[in-house]
Amino acid sequence: MENYQNNLIQKYNISEKDLYYLGCIEAKKEVAGFFEKEKLKTKSLGILNGYRVTFMDLGELINQINKEQYHLKQNLIDKYGEIDFNSVSSKFGVKYYVKIFVPIFLVFLFFGYMFSDSDKPSYCECAYATNSKKINDCYYRYYEDEIKDYIFNVFSGTGHLPDEEDFRFYRKEFFTHKCRQ
Repeated sequence: MENYQNNLIQKYNISEKDLYYLGCIEAKKEVAGFFEKEKLKTKSLGILNGYRVTFMDLGELINQINKEQYHLKQNLIDKYGEIDFNSVSSKFGVKYYVKIFVPIFLVFLFFGYMFSDSDKPSYCECAYATNSKKINDCYYRYYEDEIKDYIFNVFSGTGHLPDEEDFRFYRKEFFTHKCRQ
């Protein structure tokens, strides 16, 4: 098994130039940020795609290339020079978009659902509600601030503060008033 793993570079017969390119890409990945690493990973896969490297061998092959440090060998540097990473073809398939953007989309979808008011009842539903849960939702969950503003506006010119009975009466009055508008 160990002999097999040590010969992956020979098994796939990867050219010297591609080994140098892969070494440079892998070295650059060590200091790159997340999105840059993803771009470089696609460049590695673009090079290895021509060799039909199997998924099971991919990790070990990259490790062997890293271990050999082709990007530091002076004869390869002299022969192939600096690499223009933009010229190296990429294999950026749908699976990479899925890995990056689907989780982001799901997070937005989850938080959008959690904080949406899609189940918010209308003013008229609240005005004629008989279910105590619905009444409490109307009063305390959805319209509490609007109700308080309405009641304090009603009592602003009277000189006294509303009591609990006033709150009960004017909460119902608030929804009836809004329903008529």
